[in-house]
This record gives sequence, structure tokens and C-alpha cells, in this order.
Amino acid sequence: MIAMRSFACCLALAVGACAQSGSDRILERAASLPPGQTEPLEIWLAENPERSALRAAVFGELCDAESRVGRYRAAADACAAKADLLGEDVSSGLAQSIAFWRALAPLPPVEVSGEFDQPLTYGWTGMAEVAVEAGETLTGWGVDSGAEVSVVRASDAARFGIRMLEGDLGVSGSTAGVAVGRLGMIDTMRIGAAEIRNVPVLVLPDENLTFEGRQIPPILGMPTLYPFGSLAFFDHGARLRAGPLDSVSRGRPMIWNASGFAIELQFESGSLRVHLDTGANRTALGAAALALLSSQQRRALNRRTVRVAGVSGAEDRVVAELAQLDVGVAGAVCRLQSVSIGDDDAGAQGRAGIDLIKACDTIVLDFSTMTFSAR
Repeated sequence: MIAMRSFACCLALAVGACAQSGSDRILERAASLPPGQTEPLEIWLAENPERSALRAAVFGELCDAESRVGRYRAAADACAAKADLLGEDVSSGLAQSIAFWRALAPLPPVEVSGEFDQPLTYGWTGMAEVAVEAGETLTGWGVDSGAEVSVVRASDAARFGIRMLEGDLGVSGSTAGVAVGRLGMIDTMRIGAAEIRNVPVLVLPDENLTFEGRQIPPILGMPTLYPFGSLAFFDHGARLRAGPLDSVSRGRPMIWNASGFAIELQFESGSLRVHLDTGANRTALGAAALALLSSQQRRALNRRTVRVAGVSGAEDRVVAELAQLDVGVAGAVCRLQSVSIGDDDAGAQGRAGIDLIKACDTIVLDFSTMTFSAR
């Protein structure tokens, strides 16, 4: 069995944790801003010109915020400002981000018109797929909330009508290693009645999106979906709706994190804020979850080996697994099956996969208010 994780490339900037006192509360504010709202960050930077680790972190948040709405040149400038402040401590991921946004800088942002309510299907990867018309082709694209860019195989570039840009780019995925690909642009794609324009895509060699002889479907990155304002998964992940919704009643806060965005899961003895990654077919919780399990649940943990796949390859990992776990999601209770617990690679608190979407009847993500709800 392959435990799928987000297949698209992780270009989010890792921002170091800071004590939340005084002026560094700006990071808390940044984490809750809807896509495109950058004024609080710009004001703070203007009022705090001194060189500091916190200023570098705020520039990192600004880079992420600008990139989510297709202001690529501004994103590259903000990432470069962060790199300047970090000096010799610049990570390879940050350098990749700068190169990536600079390559997209001449291009217009994603634009959407209309809305859609479409069925979701599930192939061998376990990812939810929605039918997308690109070029002369109608095919299923994986809906990956952990993907910050859409990704396709090189063999699909022509039939999807992708205009290729010059130069190669190296990017890191959810597994070790670096994948080298090229950037392109899809001028127009359609999902149901909705039209999406100016879609940047990362085109990777076929072998990077082929595992054990099976091909990964094209991946629909979140910047393609943010402009709709909200996403709603209905009927245990059988349908996806994108477009304006009534105000989310009793919505709970979502926040941005280094992997994309996070929601809160409730347990009997506490809560965890986890990355929602629908490109992963299984939920994996970090070591912090161990303290929230009952003694009976801890005794029931079973260790086994899973094969984890991403754009930069596949690898075997040993995980501790709980056969069943009930979690609270915005007031609803959803039952997960086969949950990894204490997974160091799941991040500080963990990630919720598409299995959470399927466990709940409905999950609504409202990016205009940065809230989510469930039942």
C-alpha cells in the first residue's frame, strides 16, 4: 500500500516560531488574514525597519500572502527581502521559492468566473479527482489542498494546451530529494460552469509522477481555487462546490501555516491544529497527539511499514497506527480509520488527509473569512 502525501511541490516558507509577545503578534495576525490582504504586514514592516529575525519572518509571511493571489513579482521581492535578512542562513527551500516566483513574475494572476458543483471520483491514489477541461482534454485532476502550484506530467503538456516558459526549476516535494521541472501556463481551463484563466503549472518528467507503473493524475493547486472564495465538500467527499456561499454559521478559525492552511481537531483531552492536505489519503498526527490519547488507545497502537510517495520519490517509513479514532471537527464528530500517530514527518501537530473529508458529511472552507465548518 502507498500512503499518498501531497504530490505537488512544497514552496511554502518555513517561518521560525517566535514568542508571541509585543510586536511579534503580527505573526498571529498574518496567520488569519484572508488571501490577498497584506496591508497589516506592509504597515508593520514600514513601522519596524530594524533588521531582525522577526522582520525576516514577516517578509516570509508577506511572500506567502502575495503568492496565494498571483502577485508573483511582489512575492519574489518579499522572499528576497527575507533572504537578505537571513544572510548565510538562507535555506534551499527559500532559494527555490525566490526562483519560482521570479519565473512567474511577468504573468497575470489567476482569474475565475462562475462557480461549480461537481462530483468527485477516487482513483488508485485515493485522491479526490474533479473533471477539468484543459485544451481539448477532459480528465480528472486531483484536488490537493496541500499543493501551492498545479502539477502535470510532461506527456500531458501539449494536450492540455500548456504554453511553456523558459528555464528549468528544482523544487522540493513531500519526500526527500529535489524534482526538476519547467513552468508553463494554461490560458483557460473549465470545471463545470466555471472558467479559470491564467493557471501556472509545474511540468515534471513523467517518471516523477509515476509510481510502481501507475501514473499520478494532474494536480489542481490551491491558488487555482482560492479565488472562488469558498470550497465545500459534500456527501462524505462525493461532491465539491466552489463559489460564493452563505456566511458559514458557527465557523471555526482556519490559519495559514508553513504547509498551507490548518484547521483544529478536537480530542477528549485537548486539541491539535493540523494541516489540511487532501493530497494525502491518510491522516497522520505528530507526536503531540500521543498525549491526547487514552491509555487504552495508546495500548492499541500498532507499528507497521508504509510506502510514502511524493514528487521527489517514494520511501518506506515505519509508523504507529490506530485502527479507529473519533475527532471533533468544528463541532461535528467524524470517525477516522487507520490513523498514523507520532509521525515525525507529519509536522509539529500533523496533517489531515482526504480521509477526514470522507469521514464527515460536509466540510466547508471559507477563505473570505478564514473559517471552516462541518457536520
